[in-house]
Amino acid sequence: MSTEVNTKVIEKTLVIDAPVERVYAFWADMAAVEAVLPVVESIEVLDERTTRWTVQAPFSTFVQFVAVTETRTPNRYVKWGSTHGAGTETVISGGELFFEPVENDRATRVRLRFTYDVPSASAQQIISTLAALGYPEREFDAGLTLIKEHLEGNG
Repeated sequence: MSTEVNTKVIEKTLVIDAPVERVYAFWADMAAVEAVLPVVESIEVLDERTTRWTVQAPFSTFVQFVAVTETRTPNRYVKWGSTHGAGTETVISGGELFFEPVENDRATRVRLRFTYDVPSASAQQIISTLAALGYPEREFDAGLTLIKEHLEGNG
């Protein structure tokens, strides 16, 4: 029996009323990200490219993963990848953040693209159930709103 990988994509765009340098600096500062996002239990910086995240998941559980920054262009772009779980239930995920100055450089358009591969039928059923409950889409929306409010001085 072959296993078909099912790739899920979440894309979000928002404009933050802050210059691109400030917005990019926030995402580059793991302590700031951890402080602003309540879903993040902890972020441990392992080296200049690698971090270990512990985040809250549904049903009072926690997920831990190691993220590796693959590409970084200051004030423009960040790309990362990570692996969650082990064995046949390993989920490979990654994301990209695009930063674009707008409104005469007074604001920044941020585009987030997050992908994750769900490797097995049983994992796909679990993910489908969680998606019906709004996870992880709702957490992305809430997190981005908190980041926007923080960077605009309203958080």
